[in-house]
Amino acid sequence: MKLLASLQNYEEAARVRDQIRSIEGIMQKQKVVADHVIDRDIIAFARSTGDLAAVVLQLRDGLLIGRQNFHLRADKADTESDIADSFFKQYYLSSTMIPEEIYCSFKPDDEKIIKTWLAERRNGRVELVFPQKGEKMRLIEMAEANARLLLGELMKQKQERADKLPGAVAMLQKDMYLAKAPMTICCFDISNLGTTDPVGSMVFFKAAKPFKRNYRHFKIKTVSGQDDFAMMREIVSRYFTRVLSGEADMPDLCIIDGGRGQLNAALEALAELGIDDLQICGLAKRLEEIVLPGEKR
Repeated sequence: MKLLASLQNYEEAARVRDQIRSIEGIMQKQKVVADHVIDRDIIAFARSTGDLAAVVLQLRDGLLIGRQNFHLRADKADTESDIADSFFKQYYLSSTMIPEEIYCSFKPDDEKIIKTWLAERRNGRVELVFPQKGEKMRLIEMAEANARLLLGELMKQKQERADKLPGAVAMLQKDMYLAKAPMTICCFDISNLGTTDPVGSMVFFKAAKPFKRNYRHFKIKTVSGQDDFAMMREIVSRYFTRVLSGEADMPDLCIIDGGRGQLNAALEALAELGIDDLQICGLAKRLEEIVLPGEKR
């Protein structure tokens, strides 16, 4: 910093000075966090819906020597006691360093059992403390602040992963020049089992993975004989009627198994329902080509 200042680079010197002060402040805060020399673990949690962040601050001889971070899952029905019970048993089962005192923001229902178990593992006395005020509460608050920061970072990473398009979806959008990424896709097909019992089916994909909850099976009701076009028109009409009534999901992309005739039949069904902005295409298996609306032969 002094060298930079002597060279008249005051802006860079100020930046380095601030960095040094920040590092010194962090080091000073972490040097001594407790006046007593009893070994302690400070445990705190932060939760949001099904996500749970747990932090263990390790104090040895009054010094903060380590911090353990955990990203866990917690059901909505799990109470604070349930979470504490589970965490104590899992964490200290594999821990080789069990301190004399353990502070925790949540109190387990099995407090006495856990305390006895920990004492046996340590081969010495272990106290479980659930602070409400004073210096002990200050240590809990420090751990809780760490847990909240950890949870915030975990939620941010989770959202970033959710926002990122799967490779197959991004490629499909690019190759088909789609205005909207096809995160949800439905595919319609007609099957003729001889001259009787024609059926239709629809499979659904979400983020490039099968979403079986949305799969549908259609028994043809209005078409006699082998008229694939009319059957396709029927099942597309039936599904999207349910979409408009809020009973089914509107896809980002609709794929029709078949060529120009099947695609046009589907387009007619959609037009009758007033749906004119759906991304749709046909998939002609014989020539392995994609057929688009309005495209000439």
